[in-house]
Amino acid sequence: MALAPRHRSLPAPGWTAPVSSGRALDPAHHVGTGKPLRLPAAAGEGKAAAPAAMSIPIAKSFYDLSATSLQGERVDFNVFRGRVVLIENVLNQLQARYPRRLVVLGFPCNQFGFQENSTNEEILSILKHVRPGGGFEPNFTLFQKCQVNGADTHPVFAYLKLHLPAPADEAVTLMSEPRFLAWSPIRRSDISWNFEKFLVGPEGEPFRRYSPRTPPNRFLAPQAVMGSPRG
Repeated sequence: MALAPRHRSLPAPGWTAPVSSGRALDPAHHVGTGKPLRLPAAAGEGKAAAPAAMSIPIAKSFYDLSATSLQGERVDFNVFRGRVVLIENVLNQLQARYPRRLVVLGFPCNQFGFQENSTNEEILSILKHVRPGGGFEPNFTLFQKCQVNGADTHPVFAYLKLHLPAPADEAVTLMSEPRFLAWSPIRRSDISWNFEKFLVGPEGEPFRRYSPRTPPNRFLAPQAVMGSPRG
């Protein structure tokens, strides 16, 4: 399944290059040769973690959440009832393939290598005219830049990390290069890099979290979650 042309927030080629085992390199392995930073698995892994000791509001339900689009419009997540929701950075072709069943929500973030240093006002223009250019317009909802880790974590990600404290495909490694941990406080449930993905079921239940190494076409195929794509 094809993904959208590369956006400036995407890691450079090789950051998730496949290796012989069929797995992909950790996004931070492109710099340095340090061993991966490994932290103990969260207590009760696979269950909702205890609320973080920070003043971040935690919604009671996915449908209680909201966010502001790049156009400045408030989007209440209640409108996504009955739809499967995929939350990541920038995806395009998936939305085209599953238009009635899948909602893609993009949240630009500048916490990982400062790769998304454009302003909210610049992001759509850059997508349209520079990267990828050619009049490109995302056919999914793209929200304003936000923090996904640390004291200013956006409520959407505070909620998702509470219910899905670690990626299903990588529950131990947080990041290979500790110097990229540029937020505080640091928690095991933190997002490790761009392209972590959260899949929410049609009844608003956080279903599964995936690391950057797993492309969406590997987990959107199960019929129990998605059904058959149109066409």
